[in-house]
Amino acid sequence: MGIIISKLSCRSRPCQGLRDDLRLCDSVSSTIKPKRCDYAYAYVDMSYTFGVLSSDTFTFASAESHSRSVSLRFPKSTFGCVHTTNGSFDSHAAGVVGLGNGPLSLITQLGDQIHHKFSYCLLPVTSNTTSKLRFGKHAVLTGKGLVSTPMFFEPEDPSYYLKLEAVSIGKKKIVNSQLTPAGKGNIVCDSGASLIFLKTDFYNQVEAAVRDAISLKAIKSPDPESNFKLCYDTRSFDRYPEIKIVFHFSGASVTLKTVNTFLGDEKITCLAMAATEGDPFFGNLAQINFQVEYDLASKKVSFVPADCSKY
Repeated sequence: MGIIISKLSCRSRPCQGLRDDLRLCDSVSSTIKPKRCDYAYAYVDMSYTFGVLSSDTFTFASAESHSRSVSLRFPKSTFGCVHTTNGSFDSHAAGVVGLGNGPLSLITQLGDQIHHKFSYCLLPVTSNTTSKLRFGKHAVLTGKGLVSTPMFFEPEDPSYYLKLEAVSIGKKKIVNSQLTPAGKGNIVCDSGASLIFLKTDFYNQVEAAVRDAISLKAIKSPDPESNFKLCYDTRSFDRYPEIKIVFHFSGASVTLKTVNTFLGDEKITCLAMAATEGDPFFGNLAQINFQVEYDLASKKVSFVPADCSKY
């Protein structure tokens, strides 16, 4: 028996939930046969996807199944049925899951059924197993080292904002001078972006502190267009003791390890942070080997150190 997927029209409520710049509907459509809801979506890394907004039943294996075959079904779920895509996908990936706060994200659609909670535990890129995503009561975190920080939202923006107050490099604490009014954040906590992006002035102070803390001769990145500005010869860097880098969010200090702050290969290792004039990001490398819980009802994000291979 085949899978029946319903393609949605431009006049459907989910299609109207798309941003105007993503929806490829004519301004004047037929009143007899409404156009299908084609969309185009592009990311900052220049990857893109074209498809048709569609509806189907989502089925997930339950965390309670153990040896039993148990699944959870969510009928009439909206998703993008892709027909053209280009990006950094490999043979093991087929697309992107929307975990943001937008009207069509998976999290918003599941809503009350998952108590507006989800969590993940991201594995290092060298791992040969897969990271886990949990929903509802199975997403709630406990344990030693658990810290929580308020989450902030912006109108028409599906991102999750946190308030970053300072960064410590060893014993040196650098205060974030990017002032934000009460009720607003200043950095996006994101599982899609890879690096930590900081405002240029703040980044320059952090980079200088890292450079001072590591008494090694820095080398230039072989790619002049690269985001990486502080790099070292991997052979010498691997012999250097780990430095302590702490991100101080409002009410929560998150201590990062080398796996969270440096990225490299057998030749060159670089600080996995970059300067930006846009929104700062706390990307997925910084979240490796942390359980991270998003509680949209309580408006908080929680972190607890973990070995994600055991999660």
